[in-house]
Amino acid sequence: MREVVLVVCVLVSACRKNPTPEEQEAEMRKTFETRVGDVKYRGAGFAITPAPLPPPTTTPGPAFLYMQDVGVLKIDVDGKTSLIEAKLGSVSKMIATPNGDVYALGGSATVWKLPAGGTIFASLGEKDAGYVTQLVLGPDGALWIGGSSGVKMWTGSEWKLLPSTYRLDDKQTMNALVIDGANKPYVSTPRTIMVFDGTAWKPVWDIRELYLDGMYPAPDRLPLMIGPANTLIVGNGRGLLTFDGKELRIALRPLDAKYLAGDIALHGADVVAMSEQSIVRTPLAGGTDKVFMPTPQSPFSDYTVMDTAGRVWMKLSTGGFTVVDATGAPTFIPPGGLPDLITEIDAVAVAGAGPTLPKIVEVAKGSIKAVILRAGAPVAKARVEVCRRVAEEFTKGDSPCQYSSSRARGETDATGTFVIDNLPLLDYGVAVEVDGQWYGIQAKACGEGLAAGAVCDLGPLDIAGNPARE
Repeated sequence: MREVVLVVCVLVSACRKNPTPEEQEAEMRKTFETRVGDVKYRGAGFAITPAPLPPPTTTPGPAFLYMQDVGVLKIDVDGKTSLIEAKLGSVSKMIATPNGDVYALGGSATVWKLPAGGTIFASLGEKDAGYVTQLVLGPDGALWIGGSSGVKMWTGSEWKLLPSTYRLDDKQTMNALVIDGANKPYVSTPRTIMVFDGTAWKPVWDIRELYLDGMYPAPDRLPLMIGPANTLIVGNGRGLLTFDGKELRIALRPLDAKYLAGDIALHGADVVAMSEQSIVRTPLAGGTDKVFMPTPQSPFSDYTVMDTAGRVWMKLSTGGFTVVDATGAPTFIPPGGLPDLITEIDAVAVAGAGPTLPKIVEVAKGSIKAVILRAGAPVAKARVEVCRRVAEEFTKGDSPCQYSSSRARGETDATGTFVIDNLPLLDYGVAVEVDGQWYGIQAKACGEGLAAGAVCDLGPLDIAGNPARE
Protein backbone atom coordinates (compact mmCIF):
# COMPACT_ATOMS: atom_id res chain seq x y z
CA MET A 1 0.00 0.00 0.00
CA ARG A 2 2.81 2.39 0.88
CA GLU A 3 4.39 1.86 -2.56
CA VAL A 4 1.09 2.51 -4.29
CA VAL A 5 0.49 5.72 -2.30
CA LEU A 6 4.04 6.86 -3.02
CA VAL A 7 3.63 6.29 -6.76
CA VAL A 8 0.35 8.19 -6.80
CA CYS A 9 1.91 11.10 -4.89
CA VAL A 10 4.85 11.21 -7.25
CA LEU A 11 2.57 11.27 -10.26
CA VAL A 12 0.35 13.96 -8.76
CA SER A 13 3.40 16.00 -7.85
CA ALA A 14 4.78 15.68 -11.34
CA CYS A 15 1.44 16.69 -12.83
CA ARG A 16 1.32 19.78 -10.65
CA LYS A 17 4.80 20.83 -11.74
CA ASN A 18 4.07 20.51 -15.44
CA PRO A 19 2.68 23.81 -16.79
CA THR A 20 -0.25 23.82 -19.13
CA PRO A 21 0.34 24.84 -22.76
CA GLU A 22 -1.27 28.20 -21.95
CA GLU A 23 1.09 28.71 -19.00
CA GLN A 24 4.08 27.76 -21.16
CA GLU A 25 2.94 30.21 -23.83
CA ALA A 26 2.51 33.02 -21.30
CA GLU A 27 5.92 32.38 -19.76
CA MET A 28 7.61 32.23 -23.16
CA ARG A 29 6.00 35.50 -24.20
CA LYS A 30 7.03 37.16 -20.94
CA THR A 31 10.61 36.00 -21.43
CA PHE A 32 10.66 37.28 -24.99
CA GLU A 33 9.14 40.66 -24.11
CA THR A 34 11.66 41.28 -21.33
CA ARG A 35 14.42 40.82 -23.91
CA VAL A 36 13.10 43.22 -26.54
CA GLY A 37 16.06 45.36 -27.59
CA ASP A 38 18.65 42.78 -26.57
CA VAL A 39 21.52 42.32 -28.98
CA LYS A 40 21.46 38.71 -30.14
CA TYR A 41 24.27 38.80 -32.66
CA ARG A 42 26.79 41.41 -33.79
CA GLY A 43 27.08 40.43 -37.43
CA ALA A 44 29.83 38.91 -39.51
CA GLY A 45 32.52 41.56 -39.12
CA PHE A 46 31.39 43.89 -41.90
CA ALA A 47 28.77 46.59 -42.20
CA ILE A 48 25.96 46.20 -44.70
CA THR A 49 23.20 48.70 -44.09
CA PRO A 50 19.85 47.78 -45.64
CA ALA A 51 18.63 50.76 -47.65
CA PRO A 52 14.97 51.71 -47.09
CA LEU A 53 12.47 51.25 -49.86
CA PRO A 54 10.62 54.14 -51.48
CA PRO A 55 7.05 54.71 -50.24
CA PRO A 56 4.62 52.27 -51.84
CA THR A 57 2.13 53.55 -54.35
CA THR A 58 -1.37 54.27 -53.09
CA THR A 59 -2.83 54.16 -56.59
CA PRO A 60 -5.48 51.45 -57.11
CA GLY A 61 -4.65 48.67 -59.53
CA PRO A 62 -6.10 45.44 -60.92
CA ALA A 63 -5.96 42.01 -59.29
CA PHE A 64 -5.15 38.78 -61.13
CA LEU A 65 -6.17 35.26 -60.14
CA TYR A 66 -4.61 32.38 -62.08
CA MET A 67 -6.57 29.15 -62.57
CA GLN A 68 -4.69 26.28 -64.17
CA ASP A 69 -6.21 25.07 -67.46
CA VAL A 70 -8.57 28.07 -67.45
CA GLY A 71 -6.59 31.31 -67.46
CA VAL A 72 -6.33 34.53 -65.47
CA LEU A 73 -9.38 36.18 -63.96
CA LYS A 74 -8.67 39.92 -63.98
CA ILE A 75 -10.48 42.25 -61.58
CA ASP A 76 -10.17 45.79 -62.93
CA VAL A 77 -9.90 48.85 -60.71
CA ASP A 78 -13.65 49.46 -61.00
CA GLY A 79 -14.48 45.87 -59.97
CA LYS A 80 -15.36 44.60 -63.43
CA THR A 81 -14.02 41.16 -64.29
CA SER A 82 -12.72 39.53 -67.46
CA LEU A 83 -10.98 36.27 -68.34
CA ILE A 84 -7.57 36.20 -70.02
CA GLU A 85 -6.89 32.84 -71.60
CA ALA A 86 -3.54 31.42 -70.50
CA LYS A 87 -2.27 27.85 -70.37
CA LEU A 88 0.85 28.25 -68.23
CA GLY A 89 0.62 24.91 -66.46
CA SER A 90 1.43 24.97 -62.76
CA VAL A 91 2.19 28.45 -61.38
CA SER A 92 3.82 28.80 -57.95
CA LYS A 93 4.17 32.60 -57.75
CA MET A 94 2.68 35.61 -59.47
CA ILE A 95 3.42 39.33 -58.99
CA ALA A 96 2.08 42.55 -60.48
CA THR A 97 3.88 45.85 -60.97
CA PRO A 98 2.24 49.18 -60.03
CA ASN A 99 1.49 49.82 -63.71
CA GLY A 100 -0.24 46.44 -64.12
CA ASP A 101 2.41 44.22 -65.73
CA VAL A 102 2.07 40.63 -64.48
CA TYR A 103 4.85 38.06 -64.03
CA ALA A 104 4.24 34.38 -63.28
CA LEU A 105 6.67 31.66 -62.22
CA GLY A 106 5.57 28.50 -64.00
CA GLY A 107 6.71 24.91 -64.22
CA SER A 108 10.28 24.07 -65.28
CA ALA A 109 11.30 27.49 -63.89
CA THR A 110 9.74 29.39 -66.80
CA VAL A 111 8.92 33.04 -66.14
CA TRP A 112 5.97 34.49 -68.05
CA LYS A 113 5.03 38.13 -68.61
CA LEU A 114 1.64 39.65 -69.34
CA PRO A 115 2.05 43.34 -70.29
CA ALA A 116 -0.34 45.83 -68.73
CA GLY A 117 -3.59 45.74 -70.66
CA GLY A 118 -2.42 42.75 -72.68
CA THR A 119 -4.06 39.39 -73.28
CA ILE A 120 -1.08 37.16 -74.17
CA PHE A 121 1.62 35.82 -71.85
CA ALA A 122 5.15 35.51 -73.28
CA SER A 123 8.06 33.62 -71.73
CA LEU A 124 11.16 35.56 -70.67
CA GLY A 125 14.42 34.05 -71.90
CA GLU A 126 15.55 30.47 -71.52
CA LYS A 127 14.28 28.21 -68.77
CA ASP A 128 16.45 28.25 -65.67
CA ALA A 129 18.58 25.13 -65.28
CA GLY A 130 17.95 24.92 -61.54
CA TYR A 131 15.02 24.91 -59.14
CA VAL A 132 13.52 28.40 -58.81
CA THR A 133 11.45 29.31 -55.75
CA GLN A 134 11.59 33.13 -55.69
CA LEU A 135 10.18 35.78 -58.02
CA VAL A 136 10.41 39.40 -56.83
CA LEU A 137 10.50 42.98 -58.08
CA GLY A 138 13.19 45.43 -57.09
CA PRO A 139 12.38 49.05 -56.16
CA ASP A 140 13.53 50.15 -59.62
CA GLY A 141 11.13 47.72 -61.29
CA ALA A 142 13.79 45.12 -62.13
CA LEU A 143 12.69 41.48 -62.05
CA TRP A 144 14.66 38.95 -59.98
CA ILE A 145 14.50 35.18 -59.55
CA GLY A 146 16.24 32.99 -56.98
CA GLY A 147 16.74 29.28 -56.45
CA SER A 148 19.23 26.46 -56.46
CA SER A 149 21.38 28.01 -59.20
CA GLY A 150 21.67 31.36 -57.44
CA VAL A 151 20.11 34.78 -57.98
CA LYS A 152 19.46 36.25 -61.43
CA MET A 153 18.18 39.59 -62.70
CA TRP A 154 16.29 40.13 -65.94
CA THR A 155 18.15 42.67 -68.11
CA GLY A 156 15.36 43.03 -70.63
CA SER A 157 16.82 40.41 -72.95
CA GLU A 158 18.39 37.74 -70.73
CA TRP A 159 18.78 36.49 -67.17
CA LYS A 160 22.02 37.75 -65.62
CA LEU A 161 23.55 35.60 -62.88
CA LEU A 162 25.18 37.64 -60.13
CA PRO A 163 28.92 36.87 -60.18
CA SER A 164 29.42 34.47 -57.32
CA THR A 165 30.51 31.04 -56.27
CA TYR A 166 27.41 30.85 -54.09
CA ARG A 167 25.08 27.96 -54.90
CA LEU A 168 22.53 26.00 -52.94
CA ASP A 169 23.15 22.31 -52.51
CA ASP A 170 20.45 19.67 -52.89
CA LYS A 171 19.47 19.91 -49.24
CA GLN A 172 18.86 23.67 -49.24
CA THR A 173 15.98 25.79 -50.41
CA MET A 174 15.95 29.54 -50.89
CA ASN A 175 13.30 30.58 -48.39
CA ALA A 176 13.23 34.28 -49.25
CA LEU A 177 14.72 36.85 -51.60
CA VAL A 178 14.30 40.59 -50.94
CA ILE A 179 15.80 43.64 -52.63
CA ASP A 180 16.55 46.78 -50.62
CA GLY A 181 16.32 50.40 -51.70
CA ALA A 182 19.83 50.33 -53.14
CA ASN A 183 19.04 47.19 -55.17
CA LYS A 184 21.10 44.93 -52.90
CA PRO A 185 19.62 41.41 -52.74
CA TYR A 186 19.33 39.46 -49.48
CA VAL A 187 18.54 35.74 -49.37
CA SER A 188 17.67 33.31 -46.60
CA THR A 189 18.12 29.55 -46.61
CA PRO A 190 17.67 26.99 -43.82
CA ARG A 191 21.35 27.54 -42.97
CA THR A 192 22.24 31.18 -43.51
CA ILE A 193 21.23 34.67 -44.52
CA MET A 194 23.42 36.32 -47.13
CA VAL A 195 23.75 39.66 -48.91
CA PHE A 196 25.34 40.52 -52.25
CA ASP A 197 27.67 43.48 -51.64
CA GLY A 198 28.22 44.27 -55.31
CA THR A 199 30.98 41.79 -55.97
CA ALA A 200 30.25 38.65 -53.97
CA TRP A 201 27.80 37.01 -51.59
CA LYS A 202 28.64 37.41 -47.91
CA PRO A 203 27.02 35.71 -44.90
CA VAL A 204 25.17 38.17 -42.72
CA TRP A 205 24.65 35.63 -39.95
CA ASP A 206 24.22 31.95 -39.38
CA ILE A 207 20.71 30.66 -38.82
CA ARG A 208 21.79 29.15 -35.51
CA GLU A 209 22.09 32.69 -34.18
CA LEU A 210 18.34 33.05 -34.58
CA TYR A 211 17.56 30.32 -32.06
CA LEU A 212 16.02 32.16 -29.13
CA ASP A 213 15.52 30.16 -25.96
CA GLY A 214 14.27 27.12 -27.85
CA MET A 215 12.30 29.18 -30.39
CA TYR A 216 13.61 27.50 -33.49
CA PRO A 217 12.89 28.80 -36.97
CA ALA A 218 10.85 26.53 -39.19
CA PRO A 219 13.23 24.77 -41.61
CA ASP A 220 11.28 25.89 -44.66
CA ARG A 221 10.23 29.33 -43.43
CA LEU A 222 12.50 32.28 -42.75
CA PRO A 223 10.69 35.33 -44.13
CA LEU A 224 12.61 38.55 -44.77
CA MET A 225 11.41 42.11 -45.23
CA ILE A 226 13.10 45.46 -45.76
CA GLY A 227 11.96 47.57 -42.82
CA PRO A 228 12.07 51.26 -41.99
CA ALA A 229 15.11 53.10 -40.61
CA ASN A 230 17.66 51.07 -42.55
CA THR A 231 16.68 47.70 -41.10
CA LEU A 232 16.12 44.18 -42.32
CA ILE A 233 13.28 42.42 -40.49
CA VAL A 234 13.45 38.67 -40.00
CA GLY A 235 10.79 36.25 -38.81
CA ASN A 236 12.30 33.29 -37.02
CA GLY A 237 9.12 31.30 -36.49
CA ARG A 238 8.49 32.70 -33.01
CA GLY A 239 9.26 36.39 -33.19
CA LEU A 240 10.59 39.32 -35.15
CA LEU A 241 14.19 40.43 -35.22
CA THR A 242 15.76 43.53 -36.76
CA PHE A 243 19.18 43.87 -38.38
CA ASP A 244 20.70 47.34 -38.92
CA GLY A 245 23.82 46.17 -40.73
CA LYS A 246 25.81 45.58 -37.58
CA GLU A 247 23.61 44.13 -34.86
CA LEU A 248 20.74 41.66 -34.78
CA ARG A 249 18.24 42.65 -32.11
CA ILE A 250 15.14 41.03 -30.68
CA ALA A 251 12.23 43.18 -31.81
CA LEU A 252 8.75 41.88 -31.04
CA ARG A 253 6.94 38.64 -30.64
CA PRO A 254 3.48 37.92 -32.04
CA LEU A 255 1.15 35.77 -30.01
CA ASP A 256 1.85 32.37 -31.50
CA ALA A 257 4.40 30.56 -33.66
CA LYS A 258 1.92 29.81 -36.43
CA TYR A 259 1.48 33.52 -37.11
CA LEU A 260 4.98 33.63 -38.59
CA ALA A 261 4.62 30.48 -40.66
CA GLY A 262 4.05 32.49 -43.83
CA ASP A 263 5.10 35.77 -45.39
CA ILE A 264 5.63 39.11 -43.67
CA ALA A 265 5.01 42.56 -45.12
CA LEU A 266 5.03 46.18 -43.94
CA HIS A 267 1.88 48.30 -43.86
CA GLY A 268 2.31 51.69 -42.26
CA ALA A 269 3.88 51.11 -38.84
CA ASP A 270 2.78 47.46 -38.63
CA VAL A 271 4.47 44.23 -39.62
CA VAL A 272 1.76 42.01 -41.11
CA ALA A 273 2.41 38.29 -40.73
CA MET A 274 0.25 36.09 -42.96
CA SER A 275 -0.31 32.45 -42.16
CA GLU A 276 -2.58 29.57 -43.13
CA GLN A 277 -5.62 30.65 -41.13
CA SER A 278 -4.60 33.87 -39.47
CA ILE A 279 -3.22 37.37 -39.91
CA VAL A 280 -1.40 39.23 -37.15
CA ARG A 281 -0.53 42.93 -37.26
CA THR A 282 2.36 43.78 -34.93
CA PRO A 283 3.20 47.47 -34.30
CA LEU A 284 6.95 47.96 -34.76
CA ALA A 285 6.97 50.70 -32.16
CA GLY A 286 5.45 48.36 -29.58
CA GLY A 287 1.91 47.82 -28.45
CA THR A 288 -0.81 45.22 -28.77
CA ASP A 289 -0.89 42.66 -31.56
CA LYS A 290 -4.06 42.50 -33.60
CA VAL A 291 -4.90 38.94 -34.56
CA PHE A 292 -7.50 38.10 -37.20
CA MET A 293 -8.87 34.65 -37.97
CA PRO A 294 -10.75 35.37 -41.21
CA THR A 295 -11.23 31.79 -42.40
CA PRO A 296 -11.94 29.58 -39.35
CA GLN A 297 -14.40 27.53 -41.39
CA SER A 298 -11.79 26.75 -44.09
CA PRO A 299 -8.90 24.29 -43.90
CA PHE A 300 -6.21 26.81 -44.79
CA SER A 301 -4.88 29.42 -47.20
CA ASP A 302 -1.70 28.32 -48.94
CA TYR A 303 -1.17 31.58 -50.85
CA THR A 304 -1.36 35.10 -49.40
CA VAL A 305 -0.45 38.52 -50.78
CA MET A 306 -1.00 42.05 -49.44
CA ASP A 307 -1.86 45.11 -51.51
CA THR A 308 -0.59 48.56 -50.55
CA ALA A 309 -3.94 49.40 -48.93
CA GLY A 310 -3.14 46.73 -46.35
CA ARG A 311 -5.70 44.23 -47.61
CA VAL A 312 -4.59 40.61 -47.48
CA TRP A 313 -5.76 38.39 -50.35
CA MET A 314 -5.97 34.73 -49.31
CA LYS A 315 -6.73 32.02 -51.86
CA LEU A 316 -8.41 29.13 -50.11
CA SER A 317 -7.76 25.41 -50.39
CA THR A 318 -11.50 24.81 -50.59
CA GLY A 319 -11.83 27.13 -53.58
CA GLY A 320 -12.58 30.82 -53.83
CA PHE A 321 -10.70 33.48 -51.91
CA THR A 322 -10.99 35.90 -49.00
CA VAL A 323 -9.89 39.55 -48.87
CA VAL A 324 -9.20 40.87 -45.35
CA ASP A 325 -8.93 44.63 -44.90
CA ALA A 326 -6.67 46.44 -42.43
CA THR A 327 -9.36 46.32 -39.72
CA GLY A 328 -9.68 42.54 -40.03
CA ALA A 329 -13.03 42.57 -41.85
CA PRO A 330 -13.12 39.67 -44.34
CA THR A 331 -14.92 39.41 -47.68
CA PHE A 332 -15.33 35.83 -48.86
CA ILE A 333 -15.82 35.21 -52.56
CA PRO A 334 -16.82 31.54 -53.11
CA PRO A 335 -16.19 29.39 -56.17
CA GLY A 336 -18.59 30.63 -58.82
CA GLY A 337 -19.06 33.89 -56.91
CA LEU A 338 -17.59 35.80 -59.87
CA PRO A 339 -18.08 35.17 -63.57
CA ASP A 340 -15.36 32.79 -64.79
CA LEU A 341 -14.29 31.87 -61.22
CA ILE A 342 -15.08 28.29 -62.09
CA THR A 343 -12.23 26.30 -60.64
CA GLU A 344 -9.54 26.47 -57.96
CA ILE A 345 -7.12 29.39 -57.83
CA ASP A 346 -3.39 28.68 -58.06
CA ALA A 347 -1.85 32.14 -57.60
CA VAL A 348 -2.86 35.74 -56.90
CA ALA A 349 -1.22 39.08 -57.77
CA VAL A 350 -2.43 42.58 -56.95
CA ALA A 351 -1.11 45.86 -58.40
CA GLY A 352 -0.78 48.83 -56.06
CA ALA A 353 -3.69 49.36 -53.69
CA GLY A 354 -5.83 46.87 -55.58
CA PRO A 355 -9.29 47.16 -57.10
CA THR A 356 -12.76 47.75 -55.82
CA LEU A 357 -14.07 44.32 -54.89
CA PRO A 358 -16.62 43.06 -57.42
CA LYS A 359 -20.19 42.22 -56.58
CA ILE A 360 -20.59 38.58 -55.62
CA VAL A 361 -23.08 36.57 -57.66
CA GLU A 362 -25.08 33.70 -56.21
CA VAL A 363 -23.82 30.27 -57.20
CA ALA A 364 -26.61 28.21 -58.71
CA LYS A 365 -26.96 24.60 -57.60
CA GLY A 366 -28.15 21.65 -59.62
CA SER A 367 -27.21 18.13 -60.68
CA ILE A 368 -24.09 16.70 -62.32
CA LYS A 369 -24.71 13.83 -64.74
CA ALA A 370 -22.55 11.65 -67.00
CA VAL A 371 -22.37 8.21 -68.59
CA ILE A 372 -19.20 6.24 -67.83
CA LEU A 373 -17.87 3.97 -70.59
CA ARG A 374 -14.88 1.73 -71.00
CA ALA A 375 -13.88 1.18 -74.62
CA GLY A 376 -17.42 2.18 -75.58
CA ALA A 377 -19.24 -0.17 -73.19
CA PRO A 378 -21.22 1.12 -70.16
CA VAL A 379 -19.58 0.59 -66.76
CA ALA A 380 -22.19 -0.44 -64.19
CA LYS A 381 -21.99 -0.17 -60.39
CA ALA A 382 -18.75 1.83 -60.51
CA ARG A 383 -17.78 4.16 -57.70
CA VAL A 384 -17.68 7.76 -58.95
CA GLU A 385 -16.34 11.02 -57.51
CA VAL A 386 -16.65 14.50 -58.98
CA CYS A 387 -14.36 17.33 -57.92
CA ARG A 388 -13.12 20.71 -59.04
CA ARG A 389 -9.77 19.41 -60.23
CA VAL A 390 -8.63 15.88 -61.00
CA ALA A 391 -4.97 15.23 -60.22
CA GLU A 392 -2.90 14.54 -63.31
CA GLU A 393 -0.71 12.14 -61.36
CA PHE A 394 -1.87 10.12 -58.39
CA THR A 395 -0.90 6.97 -56.56
CA LYS A 396 -2.55 3.73 -57.59
CA GLY A 397 -5.34 2.99 -55.13
CA ASP A 398 -5.95 6.67 -54.30
CA SER A 399 -8.73 8.76 -55.79
CA PRO A 400 -7.60 11.47 -58.23
CA CYS A 401 -10.05 13.73 -56.36
CA GLN A 402 -8.42 13.08 -53.00
CA TYR A 403 -7.03 16.58 -52.49
CA SER A 404 -9.57 18.62 -54.42
CA SER A 405 -12.38 20.82 -53.20
CA SER A 406 -16.15 20.42 -53.78
CA ARG A 407 -15.77 16.66 -53.77
CA ALA A 408 -18.92 14.54 -54.03
CA ARG A 409 -19.56 10.80 -54.51
CA GLY A 410 -21.98 8.67 -56.47
CA GLU A 411 -22.38 5.35 -58.31
CA THR A 412 -23.25 4.38 -61.86
CA ASP A 413 -26.41 2.43 -62.63
CA ALA A 414 -26.82 -0.49 -65.02
CA THR A 415 -26.47 1.86 -68.01
CA GLY A 416 -23.27 3.46 -66.69
CA THR A 417 -25.13 6.66 -65.76
CA PHE A 418 -24.66 8.59 -62.52
CA VAL A 419 -26.42 11.70 -61.22
CA ILE A 420 -25.26 13.67 -58.17
CA ASP A 421 -27.69 16.32 -56.92
CA ASN A 422 -27.39 19.61 -55.02
CA LEU A 423 -23.94 20.65 -56.26
CA PRO A 424 -22.77 24.14 -57.28
CA LEU A 425 -22.93 24.34 -61.07
CA LEU A 426 -19.22 24.86 -61.67
CA ASP A 427 -16.57 22.95 -63.63
CA TYR A 428 -15.93 19.38 -62.49
CA GLY A 429 -13.60 16.53 -63.23
CA VAL A 430 -14.59 12.91 -62.73
CA ALA A 431 -12.81 10.04 -61.01
CA VAL A 432 -14.02 6.47 -61.52
CA GLU A 433 -12.99 3.31 -59.66
CA VAL A 434 -13.31 0.01 -61.55
CA ASP A 435 -11.94 -3.26 -60.17
CA GLY A 436 -9.77 -1.40 -57.67
CA GLN A 437 -8.26 0.86 -60.35
CA TRP A 438 -8.94 4.61 -60.37
CA TYR A 439 -9.33 6.55 -63.59
CA GLY A 440 -9.25 10.35 -63.88
CA ILE A 441 -10.98 12.55 -66.45
CA GLN A 442 -10.18 16.26 -66.47
CA ALA A 443 -12.70 19.01 -65.81
CA LYS A 444 -15.71 19.53 -68.02
CA ALA A 445 -17.54 22.88 -68.21
CA CYS A 446 -20.67 23.37 -66.14
CA GLY A 447 -20.19 26.86 -64.83
CA GLU A 448 -21.89 29.11 -67.35
CA GLY A 449 -25.47 29.73 -68.40
CA LEU A 450 -27.18 27.20 -66.12
CA ALA A 451 -30.00 28.17 -63.77
CA ALA A 452 -30.66 26.76 -60.31
CA GLY A 453 -32.02 23.21 -60.49
CA ALA A 454 -30.51 22.55 -63.91
CA VAL A 455 -28.74 19.32 -64.87
CA CYS A 456 -25.18 19.68 -66.14
CA ASP A 457 -24.72 16.75 -68.51
CA LEU A 458 -21.04 15.94 -69.00
CA GLY A 459 -22.01 13.46 -71.68
CA PRO A 460 -20.36 10.07 -72.28
CA LEU A 461 -16.93 9.79 -70.63
CA ASP A 462 -14.69 6.91 -71.66
CA ILE A 463 -12.14 5.86 -69.05
CA ALA A 464 -10.04 3.86 -71.50
CA GLY A 465 -6.58 5.34 -71.58
CA ASN A 466 -7.05 7.30 -68.34
CA PRO A 467 -5.63 5.02 -65.63
CA ALA A 468 -3.86 6.14 -62.48
CA ARG A 469 -0.24 7.09 -62.90
CA GLU A 470 2.36 6.44 -60.22
